[in-house]
Parts: sequence; structure tokens; C-alpha cells
Amino acid sequence: MRKATVLKVLLPLVFFIVSLSIAPETSYACWCPKLEPQAELDRAEKVFSGNVIEIQYVQEKNGPSTHAVLFEVDRVWKGVEQSRTIVYNKGDSCGFNFEEGKSYMVYTYDKNGESYTNFCYGTVELSKAGENIKALGQGREIEKQPRLEAAEAETFGDEEQEYNKLLVDLLSVAAVALTIWVIQWRRRKR
Repeated sequence: MRKATVLKVLLPLVFFIVSLSIAPETSYACWCPKLEPQAELDRAEKVFSGNVIEIQYVQEKNGPSTHAVLFEVDRVWKGVEQSRTIVYNKGDSCGFNFEEGKSYMVYTYDKNGESYTNFCYGTVELSKAGENIKALGQGREIEKQPRLEAAEAETFGDEEQEYNKLLVDLLSVAAVALTIWVIQWRRRKR
């Protein structure tokens, strides 16, 4: 192979690999103006810090999936009265990427009586919320509900949902078994 041909192939490849190594770890398709913590607090319906207990994915009709995030609330700055609360988060480009087991400072807005948040609403991982806490103070502790009451107040899943999942699993296994049987039956027939 000629030297010029090798350079034409190798140079773009090296450029591509270098560009991947200097790319940001996380990038977002949204652009949002950065507000001061007090302005975020003023526009939010609820502001609290808490640990993500569970995340469920809900597909909405004619729209992106929504993540229903169950929090164990630690501290409150505004609007939360129970030690567990659910916050909804769209699964689109402006959705916030919550992870189970991590703690966050959450700012929510109200939509049809439910609490929502997104990347543009000031929500941040608690380990990165130092500036917000410094500006807003420590918030107030919330009284923890007894375990049974907390479970009844805000939990995911009900028996019907579990039954539907089991039914789908059983039907999937039956469909695979039927497919295998049909394939084997056709082979024997030849």
C-alpha cells in the first residue's frame, strides 16, 4: 500500500480517536439558563433533598417514557410534608438522569397535581449541591413515617401490576415453547 493512501486512512482515524478522548463525559441536548438558588426556590413548588429508593418507567400515550422516582426525603426547603414522595421525570433530552441509591436536591414543578422535574429545573446530585445549600440554608428535617404507613403512603406497584407482569412473562415463555415445537414438528415432517 502506498504511503499517501495509508496517511489518508490513518490520519482521520487518529483524529477521530483523539476527538473521542477529549469529548465531555456527559452532554445534554437541552440548554437552560442557570438561575441563582433563591430564584430556583421561588419558582419551584417543592424543594427537598432525598435518596432515590426506586425508579419505574411509565410509557405515556403519544409521548416519551416518564420515569416515576420514589424518594425517601431527608430535608425540606419547600412544599413537602411526608417522608416519601414521588417525582415524575420525562425520559426526553431534558430529563434528569436519576440513579437508585443516590441522593439529590430536587426542585419540582406541578403538572396536573403531580410533581415533575427535569434538567432545567435546578435538580442536582446532593454531593454537588453545596452552593445551593449554602445559599438556602440547611432546610428542615422531616419526620420519618413509620415503615408501614410510609409504604402505604407512597409506594409503587400493586398486585394487579405484578399479576400483569407475571402474565406477560408466562405468555412469552409459552410463545417461545410453541415456536420451538413448530420448528421441530416441521423438521420431522420433511
